[in-house]
Amino acid sequence: MIESDEMLTRIITALVGIPIVFITVMYGGVAFNTLLFLIMVLGFNEYLKIISIKNVFYNTTSAILALLLIFTELDVFLVILIAGIILSIYIRIMNFKNTQLKELGLLTWGFIYIHGVLYLLKEIRNLENGLILIFLLLLITWVTDSGAYFAGINFGKRKLSPAISPKKSIEGLVGGVLLAIISVLIFNYYFNLGNHITMVIFALSGSVISVFGDLFESSIKREYKIKDSGNILPGHGGILDRIDSLLFLIPLAYVFITYII
Repeated sequence: MIESDEMLTRIITALVGIPIVFITVMYGGVAFNTLLFLIMVLGFNEYLKIISIKNVFYNTTSAILALLLIFTELDVFLVILIAGIILSIYIRIMNFKNTQLKELGLLTWGFIYIHGVLYLLKEIRNLENGLILIFLLLLITWVTDSGAYFAGINFGKRKLSPAISPKKSIEGLVGGVLLAIISVLIFNYYFNLGNHITMVIFALSGSVISVFGDLFESSIKREYKIKDSGNILPGHGGILDRIDSLLFLIPLAYVFITYII
């Protein structure tokens, strides 16, 4: 009965959440940017909870950083650099007795990992074919996850990373990658984003890196001994649990879109 209740909760959350994401991606502009802002702020708050750091100043810095990156045209490197300097002053000078140097590294990485990457997603959406590209990225993460799940259940024997995620298998990874390649080729047939060879390379590398993104977030949670990054999405965990694959895929996609495709 518990499993049935959990499945019902997951379905209800998906029925509410997916249309919201779809509509904001479709409209773009302020709607999409607002969604990115909320994901930045909520995702970073989850990250702070995972690494067991509680400090209102860090949450405030996160919100200000998100506002600047999403709603202004300031350079992302400059904004994160200034945030790093401000944190350095706060951690090492103003609040020396109550903080540790490692917090600076953890926080800076958190800003790059969440704010910096989602800023790139904003830039992708603002491109002429940004809407199609966003759906392509979502497609790769979804089919990779689904393909890996079903291939793993039916053929999984060799563990991919037993220390981090015991249920993931090499066979599952192969299944996810193959399904991603097939899906991207079909997608490209209709939207003609690039030549087929380039798109196969992108699908292959994007699918693999999305799995690494999943494993990376899992490794953080395992180190800090927690199951989910949060509970804001009933039945699905937290924000980071839903976008972990995208957070590694987006930078790769940005490079492909900017220099290759």
